[in-house]
Amino acid sequence: MTENTNSFNPIHIDNFDKPEVAPPPRNINTNPLDFSSNTAVADLQQLEEIQKQPEEEHNQPEDVQEQREAMLEQREEELGKAEEMHEKVEDVLNQSEEPPQLISTNKTKSKMTSRRKGSETDTLEQYRVALTNVEQQQEIAAAMTGFGYDTAAIAEGKLLYENMRKAYDLNKQEDNETLESKINLDAITETVAEDYSLDRKKAKVIFRNDPLVLHKLALSGAAPKAYIKWVECMKTFYNGLAAEPELITKLSKLKFSAEDAESRLANIQELESARSQYLKEAGESQEATKAKDTAFAEVDKWMSDFYAVAKIAMEDKPQLLESLGLLVRN
Repeated sequence: MTENTNSFNPIHIDNFDKPEVAPPPRNINTNPLDFSSNTAVADLQQLEEIQKQPEEEHNQPEDVQEQREAMLEQREEELGKAEEMHEKVEDVLNQSEEPPQLISTNKTKSKMTSRRKGSETDTLEQYRVALTNVEQQQEIAAAMTGFGYDTAAIAEGKLLYENMRKAYDLNKQEDNETLESKINLDAITETVAEDYSLDRKKAKVIFRNDPLVLHKLALSGAAPKAYIKWVECMKTFYNGLAAEPELITKLSKLKFSAEDAESRLANIQELESARSQYLKEAGESQEATKAKDTAFAEVDKWMSDFYAVAKIAMEDKPQLLESLGLLVRN
């Protein structure tokens, strides 16, 4: 058989890609913070030109091709790092363009306000000590009088302090009353819920074959989870039983009587009364909290000016500031 010299030989050297010619060296910008469009575009264009060069121009030794591939990988890695850094810088710049009030709202709060949030009782005591000692310590009183904080000015600060103290005490009282009403409401709710759950199960067993009664007593489906619908279902159930003694007669087999229905209805009324009382106390507590916060803010402002003047008045004797509740470093 004559050998066909035109057939494809899978191991013939001509079937392999010819080595590519390494491009002439060029200084590529490797600074990751330099994102000028000319540099980035030029680097990408050079990579594309290198990859598109004709095969006939790449007929070079194997070590030259390896060198070229290494150079390509290095440049691609450098460009990848530069693009990643560019994205990070753009994110930072975009964040800095937000309105200042949306970035640093909390930073505008006074130091005394931040401290007060940590402990209102500490603030009350610090201000009490300051307003007491500014009059009782003659040296401090004389220094502050010379800067406008005489007896009349201090009396103004004391009045604001007393209002703050009353607002604080009222808020604590309202909070305690709200807590008590909540505990009472929870206890009644638990009792009513347990009774209704058991009575409902009994009724669904007795009247399981009577869809009309199940509908009348609101026993179809599961009991509602929402408070208002839940209470209405209970009223429908117990009022329906109380209105038809024959239904209670049937339920008596499972130890449920007419007296039980009346007792459950009375408990529901107590539940509604307890919830009304809780909502009333919660509203009063919220109002008392707002009044207390307003009173604290007024005293904070007054004391901020007071302390600023005190630091000037006692600049030559800074240790006296500790008598006003300020910590002084030696």
